[in-house]
Amino acid sequence: MRWSFKIGGVSGIDIRIHFTFVFILIWAVMQGSSGRGGIRSVLFAVLSTLLLFACVTLHELGHGLAAKRFGIRVRDITLLPIGGVARLESLPEKPLQELIIATAGPAINFSLAIALGLVLVAAGGAGLMLGPAYGLRLMHMPASPVSLLVYLLAANLLLGLFNLIPAFPMDGGRVLRALLALWTSYPRATRIAARVGQVLAVGLVLLAMTPVGNLSLVLIALFVFTGASLEDQAVQARAMLGGLRVRHALPTRVLRAVGPEAALVSVLELSIRTQQRDFPVVRDGTLVGILTRDDLLAEIRRAGEYARVEDAMQREFHKVSPDDPLLQAQQLIAQTGLGALPVFDRGHLVGLISLEDINRAYANLSWRRR
Repeated sequence: MRWSFKIGGVSGIDIRIHFTFVFILIWAVMQGSSGRGGIRSVLFAVLSTLLLFACVTLHELGHGLAAKRFGIRVRDITLLPIGGVARLESLPEKPLQELIIATAGPAINFSLAIALGLVLVAAGGAGLMLGPAYGLRLMHMPASPVSLLVYLLAANLLLGLFNLIPAFPMDGGRVLRALLALWTSYPRATRIAARVGQVLAVGLVLLAMTPVGNLSLVLIALFVFTGASLEDQAVQARAMLGGLRVRHALPTRVLRAVGPEAALVSVLELSIRTQQRDFPVVRDGTLVGILTRDDLLAEIRRAGEYARVEDAMQREFHKVSPDDPLLQAQQLIAQTGLGALPVFDRGHLVGLISLEDINRAYANLSWRRR
């Protein structure tokens, strides 16, 4: 994810922090300084926030490690102010796999809550078990190890329960889809799960209008409703793309190649004149690189008018054939970060295919099906 930096890794999964994460720390400092505990309250607020996001990281690692168990590559886990995101490079192939992956995160939170409860009991906090009111009093005590443990216990319970709400993009929406997919198709299961989530979102808005409601419920409802719509659209798009081949999206325009020694300024002029965004880089009849419009412009800004194609081209790339599934090409572009893929037919370069071409093919198919 852009604007993030790596802080570590577990079992080949990179753990990254987005630069906006600093805002949650600023918020924690402000919360701590608003109390009467001085620097101790500030440090307690920051520590509790960092430990909370450590629990969020473990939640996402639960998803990631479960996905790896089924051979699904996990690109990274990124921490944001609103939580964590584990990016999987593909969807589970079977409903049972998705069910296990989706429940792995909340299972981590519930396990942490049980472990923290046992620590509290062992530390003499057995009174916590007498009722929620006692726990709330402990949580709001002046900064202490016991109040920190109670806070983390409550936070993990809430994280686990909140994520099991049967609505996208929470884990509960994926659990519901996996259960539905046991007896119906994956796209239809997604559509039903998305509708359930949207109904819940409408219910949250109505609840927000009651005396016990507040604005935060409207924000959660918007988050749930939008997440359900996006998930449904993405799955339906993948289902439609599943029947298309690369040749269905391959542009018919004449493809112009450039040499690695060519000046980027001249290639930019050629791009403007021909409306070709991406170029194959060929030396002695052999493809040696791919030059995208974004890389071209970035290198010109960095090095000026004397920059050459070989300074900006992508030297490593995957190849596809006209008969490969279009969905496979889309996933390759997403995984590699390349702007375009070369298409070879019987050893001969016949074109480049980009996400723009794939989206156009999908739009055309959608139009024909209306």
